[in-house]
Amino acid sequence: MSKREPLNIDGCDFWDWHVIKELPCDPVFPGRRRWLCRCSCGNTKPVQASSLLYGGSKSCGHESRIRRGRKNNKFKHGMAHKNIWNRWWSMTRRCHDLNSGSYRNYGARGIQVCERWHSFENFYADMGDPPFKEACLERINNNGNYCPENVRWASRKEQMRNTRSSRFIVANNERRSAAEWEELTKIPSYLIRQRIDRQGWTPDEALGFKERTKF
Repeated sequence: MSKREPLNIDGCDFWDWHVIKELPCDPVFPGRRRWLCRCSCGNTKPVQASSLLYGGSKSCGHESRIRRGRKNNKFKHGMAHKNIWNRWWSMTRRCHDLNSGSYRNYGARGIQVCERWHSFENFYADMGDPPFKEACLERINNNGNYCPENVRWASRKEQMRNTRSSRFIVANNERRSAAEWEELTKIPSYLIRQRIDRQGWTPDEALGFKERTKF
């Protein structure tokens, strides 16, 4: 998989810059991606991706006000560096950027961001703003992709229940994580696991749904 393909900011606006197209990597610094950009004053020049995304370059240097809208009236999100934009940017990096420290847990496992969400505008139209301060993007199917039908807003606590490391136990014809069973039965999760793993209890016995068989 090419690490240059997924991130596509062609046509996006960052401060006074309008992004035209991606260019070959900087010949002096081959690892740095860059885009051909047009300033609101009409000048064009190559700008490094990091300078666009993190504010290192906001214009070609002319003294003019920051452009507030595109003349052709196309959608301009104007939300770079806002909380929701950062969520989108982090999501795309961990799935598609080989240099991301989280790539091995996402992109390397085959988890991708759906084509529709390669555009921030589409992502924001589908998900909106986080409904509460600590809301996280959670994939309902932990092995599935980031897409409208598989992502919801969840609390940190809810998200932790859905991680790959969660211990799921089937009892009383229900499948829940050990943490969820602890909340439901008030039996500590470590004791539930100990009963099943060390003492040989069945899940129903460990959780009190069935009386322990005595020999």
